[in-house]
Amino acid sequence: MILLNGVPVIIGMGFIHVTLINIFAIIVEYNILKSRTQIRNLRLKTVLANMFSLVAGLIALVLISGSLGGGIFEMDGNLSTYDKFTLVLGLMGLFMVNVAIEFPVYSYRHDVEPKRRIFEVVLQANLWTNLPVFVIYGLLLL
Repeated sequence: MILLNGVPVIIGMGFIHVTLINIFAIIVEYNILKSRTQIRNLRLKTVLANMFSLVAGLIALVLISGSLGGGIFEMDGNLSTYDKFTLVLGLMGLFMVNVAIEFPVYSYRHDVEPKRRIFEVVLQANLWTNLPVFVIYGLLLL
């Protein structure tokens, strides 16, 4: 309880937001991969892949948007066209990093199916799990 009292509300809500989205992503990706592949240890790999890609994806979003000078972290409701552009680029980077991190995790020690097939399924699963994120941020950009 002491730890919770020391966390600012905005950071605490961010952790809850990321955790809920990641739980959704794990469930959806697991079901998609389970129905279309024969990957061993799929539950463990799904959790690990999503944890790694969560951290790397958030870092990519911040680095891409921040290095371009966009003010996406100053959400005062006055996003310029340039700020919106950097947010879109950051979200695209988030998606690419997710796929780049998750594909090796799923294909590690898996010789039953071709790597191309696993890549296609991982790409499809990430499209489905990133779609709600794109919609949420898309609504913010309107």
